[in-house]
Amino acid sequence: MRDNFADVLILLKNGKYLVTLHAQRRMSERKISHADIRNCGLTGNAVRSDNKIKVTGYDCDGESMTVVCVSEDGVIIITVFWGVLWEKKNGKKT
Repeated sequence: MRDNFADVLILLKNGKYLVTLHAQRRMSERKISHADIRNCGLTGNAVRSDNKIKVTGYDCDGESMTVVCVSEDGVIIITVFWGVLWEKKNGKKT
């Protein structure tokens, strides 16, 4: 299977993605906007992890954030969070 992370990043930065109900809730709780997701796609790097794609980049204010998605007939966002998991545990944005 070929990893096509460049396509995922392009779709994110162009706003061409679907958002699960879970991800919508996390976006609301964490005050992450669609503009933040697009900027993460523009500035981010993607890696495969547990059959998911984790894109870590920056929001519109330059804060580190992560978008977890799958690529199946387009990009489907599963969840979003600030920074990386270790930052969350150390008292930074959640």
